[in-house]
Amino acid sequence: SAVAPLQAEVAAPTADALATTLPPATPVAPAESEEDAEMREIFLEEAREVVQTGLQAVAALDAAPDDLGEQTTLRRAFHTLKGSSRMVGLVEFGEAAWAMEQLVNTWLADQKPASAELRVLCGEAMRQFSEWVEDIATASAARWSAVPFRKSADALRVDDQAVALQAPAAAAVPAPVVAPTPTVAEASAAQPEASPGPAAVGTTESVAPPVAEPASIP
Repeated sequence: SAVAPLQAEVAAPTADALATTLPPATPVAPAESEEDAEMREIFLEEAREVVQTGLQAVAALDAAPDDLGEQTTLRRAFHTLKGSSRMVGLVEFGEAAWAMEQLVNTWLADQKPASAELRVLCGEAMRQFSEWVEDIATASAARWSAVPFRKSADALRVDDQAVALQAPAAAAVPAPVVAPTPTVAEASAAQPEASPGPAAVGTTESVAPPVAEPASIP
């Protein structure tokens, strides 16, 4: 009959109708796989060692600025930090290390002694990389960016100008919530009134004698 197709149309809503009535699905961030977590741990362990190697190279260059072998060690440290961080998806970290590697590459290409400005910047970069690594380990690295590293490295490499490497602001720590101290009036109002107790023995307060019950009438 003609009623059956009509009922079917009413019972089966169209895809367009469902699309307009159902709320949009909330995107869920993919969970880090066990393999990704393991690769990140390997990066953290390697990065800590590489940073120490870089700091040792800077200290050696402080004593012998014309030591091209130590300059090569320093360049290799930045190169390793760049490659290993990119492998685990740490793009900003990799870009920062790449900016520093390019700077040391220029010094090596010219075979000139490591200037005081170069040594100061590379030492500060390694110390900040060390802090960055520990923030990655605790999942609190959102404050870090490659921009300051690129700015300082490019200024010295291209313009021969020393620009201090700015460290990011420390992560904000929420202040503890302190309850306000109540005023004297508020404290008094909050205390319940004392209920009067029984009269103390030996006081002058009179006590009414018990009322005798009336005799029953026969």
